[in-house]
Amino acid sequence: MDEELLRSMYYDQGLSVPEIARRLGIPRSTISYCFYTTFGLKGRRPEDYPPREPRHIDLSPEALDILNGELLGDGCLRQRSKQAAFFAYHTSCYEYLHYLVERLQVLGLEFGPLLEQKSPRGYTSWHVESKSYAELALLRQRWYPQGKKVVPGDFRLSPLTALHWYLGDGSLINISRGKSVVVLSTNAFSDDDRRRLLLHLHDAIGVLGVTDRQGRVIFANSASMKKWFLYLPACPVRFYRYKWPQ
Repeated sequence: MDEELLRSMYYDQGLSVPEIARRLGIPRSTISYCFYTTFGLKGRRPEDYPPREPRHIDLSPEALDILNGELLGDGCLRQRSKQAAFFAYHTSCYEYLHYLVERLQVLGLEFGPLLEQKSPRGYTSWHVESKSYAELALLRQRWYPQGKKVVPGDFRLSPLTALHWYLGDGSLINISRGKSVVVLSTNAFSDDDRRRLLLHLHDAIGVLGVTDRQGRVIFANSASMKKWFLYLPACPVRFYRYKWPQ
């Protein structure tokens, strides 16, 4: 391994160790050993990295509706730099994650692989992250203005947003024989945000809801449930059909 070549690629061209390994067709472990041990080179500081033009995407209304619905649940937007952000999602349902990624890929987002994870107790879950985009950083500013997720002031509920909210964080709970209730897990939000979501449900659909001590939104009556399921598009994944009345 030539030290000058390694210096040039790392310091002058701004390439990372994995990128150098791919370009030279050499294992990453070999590049790392030569870099740190053989030549005793030092890693760059954050301020040493050359600025990179962030990736851009034209987020369609459909893509925004899906992302907004997922952000009401377990979806999140994270950043590795101030210029861009990426969408991340974690779930135990592979079928739904595969569907979600395929849907967003059609709308232009690129994703890394679906990663299988095992808990110490042997439970399987799945995680995925999109590529980073400048437009997702702007979306993150709306949802995380102070670093904590909130319901944006300009949030609007649509059938597609409601669908992805329900798929990700909703349940149809049987409370007695022949009687069920829709529950939306909103415990990650503040009381003010939950009140705002109740208003959106009422104004957009006519749904009446209340919040319980666990911070969940519970539909108040069967009429609200009927309006909800008439408003939602059909369930797109077989695994979650149990969330719909049979």
